Amino acid sequence: MKKLFKNIFLLALIGAVVSIIVSACFPIYWGDDIQISKINNYKQNTTKYNALFFGGSLEYRHISPAILNKDLAKQNIDLKGYNFGVDSHNFIQATNEAEYVVKNFKNDSLKYLFISLSTEAYLATSNLHSNKLICWMNIHSVSQLLKTLTKLKDEALPRAIFAGGYLMSWFENAFNFGKLKDKILYIINKDNINTVAIGEDKDGFVPLELNEHGQVANPETEVGKYVLMISNIMYKNNTSRLDFFNKLIFDTYRDSTKQNKNVDYLYSICDKMIHKYKAQGIKVVFFIPPRVPSGYKQIIPLYKRLPDGNKFNLASPDKYPEFYEVKYGFDNFHMDRSGAEIYSHKMAIELAKILPQSK
Repeated sequence: MKKLFKNIFLLALIGAVVSIIVSACFPIYWGDDIQISKINNYKQNTTKYNALFFGGSLEYRHISPAILNKDLAKQNIDLKGYNFGVDSHNFIQATNEAEYVVKNFKNDSLKYLFISLSTEAYLATSNLHSNKLICWMNIHSVSQLLKTLTKLKDEALPRAIFAGGYLMSWFENAFNFGKLKDKILYIINKDNINTVAIGEDKDGFVPLELNEHGQVANPETEVGKYVLMISNIMYKNNTSRLDFFNKLIFDTYRDSTKQNKNVDYLYSICDKMIHKYKAQGIKVVFFIPPRVPSGYKQIIPLYKRLPDGNKFNLASPDKYPEFYEVKYGFDNFHMDRSGAEIYSHKMAIELAKILPQSK
């Protein structure tokens, strides 16, 4: 009987090791259709771009490289941007994605990496068990997320829930728990490009807007269309919910007593990236977007520590009140196309202060 149990244990151990090795062979974006599409599009056109923008939906839906390119060209600044923003990505995912793209897709034209300082390590629990979340969960990213969570000022319970969610997602990814079929489908469809996800200018920017029928224009998926419609309807009809989130955002931005000064770990990530890529001739710039769902408790103290030439701020409700106005909003955390266009023009002004003119 002991021999039987020993053999079962050895088989289970071998199976676990093989599973982990197989999972390590998949790219970190295997389960995210939007990211797959952006990666595949970028791979085909790497040298067209000298600037890459990373972040979540606040970048995906708000940053128009076409506007930035045009506005900066008028000031003799050469910028050809690509928007790698993907909905639900937090700061840790954005930095890991930037590192992955630079390492795996050679681009001798690359000069700039722009990374959003938003939602440090917060987890969108609605994404639990989804391929979109699971595919990013490797040992490196999970360890960074867990370290960041230990530094947050939030209550212990939500942090424990986030930590548990990330560990469970790593387990699902590493051991292919219920995901083997999906990974096989990725292998079959790995070169696909969802044209909606790369935008009308094929630069990764997809704004939120309603069409003439009052429905979401150009949704990436049917499910996504209905989710966005519901969030838009709630935004237009539930002012108390909007007031709640705006108060959270404004208070954590303005009130230093509600901010968390313990940002050494996050700062170390930023500092290492700045110096690492400077040695490769690439300037890394971190920026604060408006409408960050979790507020600015750590983001503002972190931003203050970064070098002036490697940062800019577009979040101030006092300097940029228009970014929080209902007429430019799509839902509680996103602007519509008109708001995104204003935002991109304002971003160009900030970029002109820290980017060199062409010789």
